[in-house]
Amino acid sequence: MEMAEKMRIVQACTGFPPDRQGGAENVVSCILSGLPRSEFHTTVLTRLWKTRLGADDVTQLATLPGEAMGYLTWGLAASAVVLRTRPDILHCHGLEGAVLCNSVRFGPQAKVMHVHNSLSREGDFLNSRRHRWGYELLSNACETADMVICPTSVVREDVINHIPSIKQQNVVVLPNPVEIGRPHSEAELSALRERWGLKGKKVILYFGKIKRTKGIEEMCQAYEKLGRKDEVKLVIAGAPTATDRFLAHMKEEYPDVVFTGRVEDPSIFYQISDLFCIYTAGFEGGETFAIALAQAMRHKVPVVCSDNPIFHEVTQDQAMFAPPHNPDELARVFEAALADQQGTRGMADRAFKIAAAEYAPQVFLTRLQSLYSSLV
Repeated sequence: MEMAEKMRIVQACTGFPPDRQGGAENVVSCILSGLPRSEFHTTVLTRLWKTRLGADDVTQLATLPGEAMGYLTWGLAASAVVLRTRPDILHCHGLEGAVLCNSVRFGPQAKVMHVHNSLSREGDFLNSRRHRWGYELLSNACETADMVICPTSVVREDVINHIPSIKQQNVVVLPNPVEIGRPHSEAELSALRERWGLKGKKVILYFGKIKRTKGIEEMCQAYEKLGRKDEVKLVIAGAPTATDRFLAHMKEEYPDVVFTGRVEDPSIFYQISDLFCIYTAGFEGGETFAIALAQAMRHKVPVVCSDNPIFHEVTQDQAMFAPPHNPDELARVFEAALADQQGTRGMADRAFKIAAAEYAPQVFLTRLQSLYSSLV
């Protein structure tokens, strides 16, 4: 296929690794590196935060300090780029993507809004003027886009419920791509266990953002209630989102829990884990898919989840569930899962097959190409 015939894709997003890390950034990176270059000319348009990447296919726009001025300058500069390049598809992610989806009326042949944060949020979320503004931006972007991509059917229904006027046929489900990383040697795994005091212990792992809405404190409370706690270690891997006040509180309150801070390579932690736990109650924190959960499935790690419709969908019920906000019951499920290794191993094997069939990057990319073709 000649260069002129390539479909031109511009992805607009908040940041790009390693300048900024997160679930949405992982999706953007997968699309950029994974779409066949013989058929697609794919570029990324994003904000500059700290690290200038110097990549030809990633344009980082410097913005003025302050939240309002930052979004204003981003919207103006990014709109100018899109109007100049006139892509076939503008694929928008995050709040920066929503700003651009709202502001660009001409230029792209089609606009896609990719939902990474649910419109339903925790009870007092919309009490903040800043959060209400973000909610309106995302809602309007979904309404004006030619296609809205949701990672789960639960999130699709949430979008439709929040925006009754949206064309339901334009809201589609496309599960997120999940990388698994490289296998690590026994020497590397042994060194990791030694570093964090995990030798001879059963390991329960949480990996993700460190914030209150993720149910992390309730996980720690459940760990404290385990009958044979001295044989188990709870590892909380990840970095705080804004300030480290919550993390500092957790370290002081739960000294027996391992808090790793930011992790460069999560795959090595999955390879030493006996259980993975994610305990977000529902849409709190904007949960829409939980890539870390699917990564655990792809590593054949048995999973314990909160009784949450998103987690039921992602795991297809190949997990053990505990009611949210109930550390006593979560501790009971931990003990049952650790005691029944044969049962949890069979469940993990079935979950692995689901993840390999549904969440492998190539599966995601093949489905995305079909969606792009339906638009252009």
